[in-house]
Amino acid sequence: MKKNIILITAFCVLLTGCVARSGKDSPSGKVSASEFMLDTLCTVTVYGMDQPQAKTAINAALERCRELENLLSVTVESSDIAAVNRAEGRMVSVSRETAAVLQSALAYAWLSDGRFDVTAGALTALWNFSGDDDFSVPPPEAIEAAQATVGYMQLTVDNLTVQLNGNARLDLGGIAKGYIADEMKKTLLTQGVTSAVINLGGNVVTVGTHPDGKPFRIGVRKPFTETGEVIGVLSVGNLSVVTSGVDQRGAEADGVYYHHLIDLADGYPADTGLLSVTVISPQSADGDALSTVCYLLGTDGGAALIENIPETEAIFITTGGEIITTSGIGSDIPFALGNAE
Repeated sequence: MKKNIILITAFCVLLTGCVARSGKDSPSGKVSASEFMLDTLCTVTVYGMDQPQAKTAINAALERCRELENLLSVTVESSDIAAVNRAEGRMVSVSRETAAVLQSALAYAWLSDGRFDVTAGALTALWNFSGDDDFSVPPPEAIEAAQATVGYMQLTVDNLTVQLNGNARLDLGGIAKGYIADEMKKTLLTQGVTSAVINLGGNVVTVGTHPDGKPFRIGVRKPFTETGEVIGVLSVGNLSVVTSGVDQRGAEADGVYYHHLIDLADGYPADTGLLSVTVISPQSADGDALSTVCYLLGTDGGAALIENIPETEAIFITTGGEIITTSGIGSDIPFALGNAE
């Protein structure tokens, strides 16, 4: 059965003025630009295209990222998600994109028996992993009260109308970035791009392969390393690679490390014997959700799930440092252990 997965979450905030966008050109046909959005650095690199066309395509993709962040982010007051959270059970008209993400989220909630649930916003908001020094563990009574609001059966999506009942609150942190990456890829394709890499701080999407036909080489990062050390390198083309791990968002209190992957059964960070899961799939939205689901299921449950999903593989890194992969890793998808060049 298949065995490999990695978890990731990120959002970007567009900078304006002279620092709004950075880019670089290469005589070899590589053009790259970045913006800070989705709480991370979002980079698009296009290969094998003349610089003016490449820059136009990259700008369009980054603009698409911004548009979707403004629809899907819980922290943007004018977003669809914020409007649903404020509606107190009333029906809200939303965009086509928001409806599509929520429909997909409901499907993964059902698939995971509620382990993945975008109505957990009240609970995830309690765990403030903002990087501030004043982090503290939420009181048990607050966690219990927030837990009582969670339940994907309270969310109804009917065409372009959304209704969220009770005191539930939406948080799309486990799927929105993947959806955005997929939409950015679509934008590049409409611009005539045939070779590119989109990197949204852990969600990596490849468009085709290198112009010479060679696959892109994507490193799987070793958790809790500040030097960028990797445990291995994937060779992929036209695929998404999503990594989620306990080291990506977290904080320490009284000598104990707490991370952002919450077990909705008890409201606390999950302990499944894993440090990270990396999912390789055709669509990044699927990889985003599946990496979270697989982390929460643990190695055996996550690998069993992935083995039954076509064209999808995963890599698991356990707390003991063991690397476990699903059946297609190494055969269908080349994977070289270590810092392979």
